[in-house]
Amino acid sequence: MELQMAGKEVELQGLQSGSLQLIYHKTCYRLLKVNNSPWTAAIWMLEAQLEMKTSKETMPIELHELMHQSKEVFAEPQGLPPERGHDHNIDLIDERAVVKVRPYRHPTSQKDEIEKLVSEMLNDGIIRNDDSAFSSHMVMVKKKDVSWRMCVDYRKLNQATVKDSFPMLLLRNY
Repeated sequence: MELQMAGKEVELQGLQSGSLQLIYHKTCYRLLKVNNSPWTAAIWMLEAQLEMKTSKETMPIELHELMHQSKEVFAEPQGLPPERGHDHNIDLIDERAVVKVRPYRHPTSQKDEIEKLVSEMLNDGIIRNDDSAFSSHMVMVKKKDVSWRMCVDYRKLNQATVKDSFPMLLLRNY
């Protein structure tokens, strides 16, 4: 098949079956850098999407039925959990110290995804606005299906937290 692309004559031809292979992201990055071709990336993205679709289609029937029977357990949360008899409290070594860290700088593509995720969670009632002086880093991690997962880095808060002073129970002693 021949076509015009960016003023150049381009010929597309098929490959023998089995000649395609999945490559790692570092290899893909190197190929894009050398060839400057967007088609390599498009094929890689398509391969990842196809892999995710086929993994859902090959789910065992028993597992699919179990998930359908317990769909309220696997449902997306709608709002915050109900009020409880006690509030959760994090005991700090120095109660006057505020754990506040500067946010990481994110690329524009991740900023757009962050804004989308936060607005979705606000609309669904999963999170709410707060005026707390505490803050922690937020990190975006890419999932297998090429979407993003928001993760919070609580390491600074964990360093300022009072450690549990009681020993863990061992079941073999009882």
